[in-house]
Amino acid sequence: MAFIMAIDSSYFTAFTEVDKSFIITRIARRSGNRCELWLFMRVDGVGDFEHPDHPVTMMSTKPNSWCAGDLTMLCVQPFQTWRISFSGLLRKGPFRHSDSEDNGKNVHVRFTMLWTNATDVFDFDYDFHPSTAADAMAMEPLTKEFLGIVKKSKEESFRYEQWGTLQAEVAISGDEERRMSMSGIRSHAYGLRNWSDFHRYVMFLIHFEDGTSIHLSIVSYHKSTRHFIVGYVFFPGGEKAGIEWSDAHLSSLAEDHGIKKNYQIKFMAGGQTFDVSATSDPKSSPFVYTPSLSSSLKPIGITHECIATFRTGIGG
Repeated sequence: MAFIMAIDSSYFTAFTEVDKSFIITRIARRSGNRCELWLFMRVDGVGDFEHPDHPVTMMSTKPNSWCAGDLTMLCVQPFQTWRISFSGLLRKGPFRHSDSEDNGKNVHVRFTMLWTNATDVFDFDYDFHPSTAADAMAMEPLTKEFLGIVKKSKEESFRYEQWGTLQAEVAISGDEERRMSMSGIRSHAYGLRNWSDFHRYVMFLIHFEDGTSIHLSIVSYHKSTRHFIVGYVFFPGGEKAGIEWSDAHLSSLAEDHGIKKNYQIKFMAGGQTFDVSATSDPKSSPFVYTPSLSSSLKPIGITHECIATFRTGIGG
């Protein structure tokens, strides 16, 4: 069973700061030359594009590579540079939703993107603030079984992230090549992951014009911590700090499966309090099925990727 749950995932999200263009790519390698693939792109003024197989994500992949569905990720220099390329068909049209019947049309898209790091690594095993873990565990009955599950999870699942810049060259249906400069994140997760262990999670990835970069996650697991907050802030000077407190709660974040237009969250990191408002774009919330890794082909959940505009007030 553990072999089936093995995962090695590279995830990139990047966005321009001058318009509403963005790119989301993910290849999560699984056993048996399978992977979970996500691919969404918006070129402002041109259209929205997604992999034609979506919302299905499970695809075959080449052994020992980051290649699937005409998408290739190549590590040029570890922790420094990655090249992402694609040449194939993408579905052009409004991002497909669970109730969408708009099939759009497939067009040929070619892009090459070079991601370069701009921050240090944040390691979720060592750099997180202990107070949020303590708060999450204090909500649970501290039984031997519970502590064993927490210990096992820490020994089997690993993740680190870096923020950086992404230079993209995109050609659509033979049109003139477009160049885009983006800011974004690379997240690498590996070890074991069974999506059925999750009840829900919400992740905020935020980048401000002054260079501040933020990750805030609120995660609920069925068998361990039902409300775990984890994340970090990279400050403009490069310093990093784990988030030590937040008022964000899953009960007010799409618990009814409806994504609101406006959200307000507070959190503390590095001795500063952040009061952040988020205004989501309802046209920029593509979704994919969370796959079952058993013999069943029925998906076990849905993941939404929502693009938003963030504003913040910072206090000492």
